[in-house]
Parts: sequence; C-alpha cells; structure tokens
Amino acid sequence: MYISVVKVSSSNNRHVCSFALCLVPSQPPENVNAMAVTSQSILVLWNPPPSSEQNGILIGYKILYRVVRDDEGKTYT
Repeated sequence: MYISVVKVSSSNNRHVCSFALCLVPSQPPENVNAMAVTSQSILVLWNPPPSSEQNGILIGYKILYRVVRDDEGKTYT
C-alpha cells in the first residue's frame, strides 16, 4: 500500500509542490497489548516495527476494534 504526501510551500510569491509516495511498514507493530481502564475505555500499548521494516518515517497508527461475544453471550468491546 502506498500513501501519498503532498507539501505546498510559498515564498516570494512562488508556490512549490512536492509529491512523494510513502510505503507503509512491512511488518505490524510489536508487543501489542490492551487492557481495560474503565468500562468504557481501554489502554493500548505497542512498540513500532523494527527500523529496517518501517519504510520511512512513521506518521501515525490506526487502531480498530470490534464487539466480541463469549460463549455465554456476554458482549465485550
């Protein structure tokens, strides 16, 4: 997957646009852990992928979650 980055700068009434394609890391974050803080929030901790697998500067993470039900029908988010 590629992410495009566009930077626009202006000086002396001249506009310069630079465009770059950035690769996402080749590996996911390591040591991902999540723990309940309250009944409505969790704390998620992780280490970044190894430097050799980052493919550039990391600019952010996306955390997704879903509702899970156990065998007794209890709901967890």
